Amino acid sequence: MYSQLNDDEIERLAKLTEECGEISQMVGKILVHGWENHHPRKPEEGTNRERLEKEKGTHRRKLGTDIKFGPGGMLDVYFASRYLQLRDEVTDEGDDRSTAFTLERLREEGSLSEEDYVVLSSGYSLLRSIDHNLRLIVGRSRRLPDPNHPTARDVASRAGFGSVAEMQEELAEQMKAIRAAYSRILS
Repeated sequence: MYSQLNDDEIERLAKLTEECGEISQMVGKILVHGWENHHPRKPEEGTNRERLEKEKGTHRRKLGTDIKFGPGGMLDVYFASRYLQLRDEVTDEGDDRSTAFTLERLREEGSLSEEDYVVLSSGYSLLRSIDHNLRLIVGRSRRLPDPNHPTARDVASRAGFGSVAEMQEELAEQMKAIRAAYSRILS
């Protein structure tokens, strides 16, 4: 095998590719039709946001905090920044297309208020730190484990928190603030 990947790594990459494809399709629908849109023949399935959260987020499993697809998670930051870029025609410039750089650029262009910039950038920084440490400890995961799980203690410690409770309190506060900023931006 020329890639020198083992079977587990290949399987994880295949699953990641599948997940990315599904998310890409859903985000495309949301960008074209909006969050509140639903399938014309199946309104009982809910809005695009409800379907995405149900399929990928908080309703799928009740275990742990979903830092990627849950309310106030990374997807809210990605979507809000992309929405503002499209709405205000703020194109990507240069080689840096990171979320942090995009948020800064949106603020500079006047598309993002100082208040929402601070909320989204600091919240995203915390989410990325937790996501990074979670990946180092357990591999690919979007959920912070139960507070009593040893992994939660390890993530909290690596992310610079004195305790799991401190990390969870800060995370809950930041995710709530991200969701509020997200709602303001899309209203």
